[in-house]
Amino acid sequence: MRKFFKIIGVVQHKQVANRFGDNGKLIRINPYNPISYLAIIIICLIGLVLFGIKGFRNEVDTRNIFRWRNIEKSY
Repeated sequence: MRKFFKIIGVVQHKQVANRFGDNGKLIRINPYNPISYLAIIIICLIGLVLFGIKGFRNEVDTRNIFRWRNIEKSY
């Protein structure tokens, strides 16, 4: 699913190096793509069905969804 979102431009990936020389990948939802907002609505609806309101609040970080997040480190 992540590859599909990357192909249609909903998700952006960025390769970065930290001060120790390790490479890592950052991911974020593309705030400039209108399809991103449709994907956010669908994901929220699915999350509410799966987790309920209280579980959705615990499981999903909704503070800033367009912020770059570290997903993995490649050594």
